[in-house]
Amino acid sequence: MNTAEKFVRILRKNQIKEVFIYPGGTIAPIINACEKFKVKIHTFKSEQGAGYAAIGAYKTTKKPQILMVTSGPGVTNALTPLADAFYDSIPLFLVAGQISTDELSKRKKVRQRGFQEVPTLDLVNKISKDHTLINNTHNFERKVEDLIEKSNSGRPGPIVIDFPMNIQKSIFSGKKTKFKKTQTKKIKTNKKVLNQINNKILNSKKPLLLLGNGANDQKNFELIKRLVSKYNFQVVTSLLGVGAYNTDSINYHGYIGHTGHVAANFAAYTCDFLLVLGSRLDLRQTGTEVKKFCPEAYKVMIDIDKIELKFPRVKINIKVNQKVNSFLINFLKIKNNKKKITRNDNTWLNYLIEKKDLNLEDKFKTNKFVNPKKFIKKISKKFKNKTHSVVTGVGIHQQWTARHYDFNKNVFFLTSGGHGTMGFDIPSSIGASIKTKKPVLCFVGDGSIMMNIQELKTISEKKLNIKIFLFNNERLGIVSQFQKITFGKDPTTKMFKTPNFKTLSKSFDLKYTKIVNNKEIDKKIKNISKFLGPELIEVKIDYKADVSPMLLAGYKMNEMWYSKY
Repeated sequence: MNTAEKFVRILRKNQIKEVFIYPGGTIAPIINACEKFKVKIHTFKSEQGAGYAAIGAYKTTKKPQILMVTSGPGVTNALTPLADAFYDSIPLFLVAGQISTDELSKRKKVRQRGFQEVPTLDLVNKISKDHTLINNTHNFERKVEDLIEKSNSGRPGPIVIDFPMNIQKSIFSGKKTKFKKTQTKKIKTNKKVLNQINNKILNSKKPLLLLGNGANDQKNFELIKRLVSKYNFQVVTSLLGVGAYNTDSINYHGYIGHTGHVAANFAAYTCDFLLVLGSRLDLRQTGTEVKKFCPEAYKVMIDIDKIELKFPRVKINIKVNQKVNSFLINFLKIKNNKKKITRNDNTWLNYLIEKKDLNLEDKFKTNKFVNPKKFIKKISKKFKNKTHSVVTGVGIHQQWTARHYDFNKNVFFLTSGGHGTMGFDIPSSIGASIKTKKPVLCFVGDGSIMMNIQELKTISEKKLNIKIFLFNNERLGIVSQFQKITFGKDPTTKMFKTPNFKTLSKSFDLKYTKIVNNKEIDKKIKNISKFLGPELIEVKIDYKADVSPMLLAGYKMNEMWYSKY
């Protein structure tokens, strides 16, 4: 058995039975070992496509996924999904081929010794949870299993293995070492702190629950519902927290921040108690005026990452270093004298409901083209009773989808948060579809789709049940909007030329539909949920349509910019 084969057997032992790859010479021994030991290989049209598919698969299953690439450009092309995984806490396992160790040892100050050589570990140093070079087989099995476990422990994150080709091909001679699962220290629950939090909630009149990425997990869904019911919380989320709570609930007011809902931002600005579950409160959530973020609120933050708690962007009164799931289980055990908590002052709640009912988001003034808000709501209603995933790229369409689609326990939202990557859309849809076999709806802009458009062929090859809603406004919308607000003009983004998508769909073997105005919507989406194959639906959007309102730099949470159009 060579070392590549041993590596694949370790993957199998850890219940990893499929990998996402773009092939190349220095990763070939492991690819061949995957075939030998019947590990399913998903081959993509680019490394970035393979990486985002692996991310989509993780977001759907919450199980770590493997990305394999060759050395040199294979590694550099994989850096973007690796960064996404790092900033959104995803346990992606990147295995990169590398030139032989004898060439690496001679490297010294020479720029490059081997063909397609890059200093992989240097490149991934700041965007991976851990990384290692396999330069011998000493303690090989234990080292690999340690890394697999580390990727998904604590705050999850990506792991990188730099794997020289000669080590992959060498006869495995490492001694069998017993893998001992790392005993992570259990964070003790401080009952005194829990009681203090409980009392603060009971004495508040305007308590608000903020759900972030760390709370957005199916295992937390029912616990969160119990928490909300027990304390009569009003609820908001971050962008990546969308879906952690039913978005059609009367006490859900949207997601907060830069492109958040008016009612959600107003709730944050005026609440007197804020419980933050698994959100790092970054710039896009709080806005630039951090001293005015929830200015009247007593703030409690629950997070698995000690560093986030040590250096928060806003002042936090109580910090609890614990997984959201553990906190919820322990906190719900706290007993109250009252079975049902009622608030004496309903003025705040009435204001929130009023703000929500005004439905101020994206009030478009023209009906010449398709109203994206109306279209998204119709698609959401069409798939309402089906378990499915909703994926977006990055741009105007991302914000519209997060604002207007209805999410719940059976509707999963996949998008790029911290890294904000255009091109996340198509390949992540593939990863989600591979894992769930349920419908996947991909909302994408005419700019974002061009980043990984080659993966449309992967969709048709695999005959996946993916519906791609292409919002075409012939403009790089969100950047154009930023340029116009800031500088008064948008010279680089105002005219974004795209191909003929009907012709393109035909070349990629996809069913194609075009919707040009509101009158056509119902007719053209009538049977959309019945057709189980891949389809690209081009939706013509008004060039002038903006994301409105927005929380701009210098604005407080109760102040938002509104588009004039």
